Amino acid sequence: MECFILAGGESRRFGENKLLYRIMGRRVIEIVVEEALKVFERVVVLAKKPELYRFLEVQVERDLMEVQTPAVGVLTALTLGSGSHVAVLSADMPLIRSDILEILRSATYELPAVFEVGERVHPLVGSYPSSCRDDLREHIEGGDLSLMGFLKKTGFVPIKIKDQSRSVAFLNLNTKEELRRVLEQGA
Repeated sequence: MECFILAGGESRRFGENKLLYRIMGRRVIEIVVEEALKVFERVVVLAKKPELYRFLEVQVERDLMEVQTPAVGVLTALTLGSGSHVAVLSADMPLIRSDILEILRSATYELPAVFEVGERVHPLVGSYPSSCRDDLREHIEGGDLSLMGFLKKTGFVPIKIKDQSRSVAFLNLNTKEELRRVLEQGA
């Protein structure tokens, strides 16, 4: 299975490019790429501005559409992927670890499979079957840009994490307050 790391956000709430922010000497996106490379044979970063991430030692591609939504990143992954499933991972999760990604790699269902921690669904840590590509394209072109809306419409398989101590892996960096929480957890 190939892993596509979504790096298309604008980081408005963070105040600067959160993916290039350094935590313990490494950029956030470098941490995520390193973890993905431990598990997946092919890792590709998808971005609206791929030139920002050319320093990475993985393939970097431009999103298929300029529309700002994670659904476009997933659609791009499904279009570029060569297998029956693609793993999708948000680039702003510096506490994600390879053991979580191992679970993701084995989640090959007929429906998208996404992590559910407590009551929260994480559509950007998921396995998406290539068979849902056309439905997702139609969903986006129909004007609904919500990835969660797509999952609710088509259905999905929840990958439940019951051990709350593992929930820190799903912290992302949308604000400086969330950065503080990530740093407290030991990034």
